Amino acid sequence: MAAASKGTAHLWHIIAGVGAITNATVTAFSLDKEHANKGVTINEIGNEIEDRRDDLHQKGSITLIPRSAYTVPEAFTQVTYDSVIYLIEKVARVEAAGSQVQITFDIKKTEYVTLS
Repeated sequence: MAAASKGTAHLWHIIAGVGAITNATVTAFSLDKEHANKGVTINEIGNEIEDRRDDLHQKGSITLIPRSAYTVPEAFTQVTYDSVIYLIEKVARVEAAGSQVQITFDIKKTEYVTLS
């Protein structure tokens, strides 16, 4: 008989400690990419002869469920996901009866802003 998996323990409405979220399960990740600077050149008869794109912006969200004590990071701090650093633009924290705490970050990364 195969061993039965009991699942992963997550937090139910607990916030404590210092620092940020260091142990959590990511339940959703989305990312859109778009160039902020777009330039199209049209010749004298109206044909498009050049299309330039620059300043790539990435926007999205990360939703996670904490596994251990945590503090919610403030907006305009940084989060690293999959070895990429993003700027947190908005933080949402949801507690619902019968469900674990869920935290969602709206994130942003731009081509010419270096995050460290």
